[in-house]
Amino acid sequence: MAGPVVFFGGSVVTGEDSAGVVEAVLVTGGRVAAVGGEVEVRRRARDVGAAEVDLGGATLVPGFIDAHHHFLFGALDRRSPDLHRVPAGAGVADILGLIEQHVVSTPGTGWVRLFGYSPADLREHRHLTREELDQVCPDRPLLVIALGMHSGSLNSAGFDAMGWLPPADVPDGGRIPFGRNGLPRGEVIESALYLAEATSRGSLVANGGDAWLVEARAHGRDLAASGITRVGDAAVSPEFDVLYERAVSGGMLPITVHRMPIGSESLMAARTTGPATGSGPAGSPVGAAKLFLDGGEACAVCLSVGETVRMLGRLVTSTVGGGSLAAVRAAVSGNMIRPGRDFKMHRGMLFWDQRALESTIVSAAEHGLQTAQHAMGNAAIAQATRALRAVGDRLDNLPGRPRLEHTLFCGPNLATRIADVGAIAVVSPIWLDELGESFRGAASLVPDLPPIPMRTLAAAGVTLAGASDYPSADYAVLPAIQAAVTRRIASDGTLCSPEEAVTAEEAFRAYTMGSAAALGVDDIAGSIAVGKQADLVILDKNPLEVEPGSIGSIRVLRTYVAGKLVHGDRTIVG
Repeated sequence: MAGPVVFFGGSVVTGEDSAGVVEAVLVTGGRVAAVGGEVEVRRRARDVGAAEVDLGGATLVPGFIDAHHHFLFGALDRRSPDLHRVPAGAGVADILGLIEQHVVSTPGTGWVRLFGYSPADLREHRHLTREELDQVCPDRPLLVIALGMHSGSLNSAGFDAMGWLPPADVPDGGRIPFGRNGLPRGEVIESALYLAEATSRGSLVANGGDAWLVEARAHGRDLAASGITRVGDAAVSPEFDVLYERAVSGGMLPITVHRMPIGSESLMAARTTGPATGSGPAGSPVGAAKLFLDGGEACAVCLSVGETVRMLGRLVTSTVGGGSLAAVRAAVSGNMIRPGRDFKMHRGMLFWDQRALESTIVSAAEHGLQTAQHAMGNAAIAQATRALRAVGDRLDNLPGRPRLEHTLFCGPNLATRIADVGAIAVVSPIWLDELGESFRGAASLVPDLPPIPMRTLAAAGVTLAGASDYPSADYAVLPAIQAAVTRRIASDGTLCSPEEAVTAEEAFRAYTMGSAAALGVDDIAGSIAVGKQADLVILDKNPLEVEPGSIGSIRVLRTYVAGKLVHGDRTIVG
């Protein structure tokens, strides 16, 4: 346990609504012991022999909390090249070169996996083919996961290892496109990807997971350097429960990681039989059970006939004058938009039957598990709110509140329904940096469904929790707060649905108290208040006072978890 310490000499943002002006903070026993005026707090600090940290004009804030972060994958894939970080204009050959280098540098006979290529950003605008992957990795199963983590590509050995060369049956909730020869082209989509991902993941820790533990410590240190003190790991299979507990007992987890359970066979497999949310070691407690309602690239969107006609009209208008008609063809194809029995038009995949979803949430509650429903499109969000209304108060006595993960496309009426069932919307404004151009196009086609609708949700009274969805997007919180406030797309400086901007204070709160509420720990984390765990960050500037366009450039100087320094710039006195 770290010794007592007192912070003074700068500004303090407590994150509490009624804290008033705070000049100093005293920490003892890993918890906040006093907040208030400098003279009184420093007097108390001397009584307990506290070390002094003079902020030197810097700003003390609560530790940032990433409510939806794939920590497990961040550690698992940490030693492989990030395929997303290729130069603009890169093509398939560039990606294959990186893959080949990694295969050569990774000896063995088991699975090879890499992450991060974006088909839309490659010159060829497509996935990698099975034959191309065979050229760089002919003898070992190879899985290359696309950036959004809802699709990817396998080589022939990978398809063979899955029993899919050719597949007797395509997995429910997924797709495996075929070539003219009747064999898989290479892509695996949604549930097909998740089955291959789980198989490759299990093979990489079959030897006991010691390498993963080392990388988990390194990844935790990286997060602490960004001011992140707590995350929700949004997909933890049973074999990693043991590894997390080993990491905590061995002092190898610098930050707190909440384990959101899934089944072992796939990210889409529910695990709702316990242990209960909040149980387990304090450094890695069990989180909410994860349920996948819709896809990513195939997120479930529902439009009225009028909205569909207006969207197609905008598509036609945008392609007049020499533009490609590919978007129109995609939009009107059966795979893109289809009529439903509700006289509305539907796109994407819904993975759950309504009654099965409701009974699963009830079963989770009976085992003490809160639930987090992956719901990106408005059709999935509507299904989630119907389920929560149907299960009534069964979740009320569990830690936290029910969560809706991503909440990407949502209008005012649906936002009100989210508020009415008491759910928390987990949002990722950093996606505006990563995917802003695509979102801007979607917003122009269907303005009633703006992407990442933070203002609409907040206006309806929905609690917002900030998240990254790392490794699908950067985990740095300050650039995410900037994106939420400015709605400015990094690549070209234009705005995406600027009417959905929130204030710096609202965005800051999403990554502190909002995410603490999503993890069910707002009583012990998320703000600087007496009795709460001393998860603290020192920033060189106050994010609530600088010009919004410069929030992302604020530097993290020090990070404390339970009063212990886990990242530090030694230029600060103390």
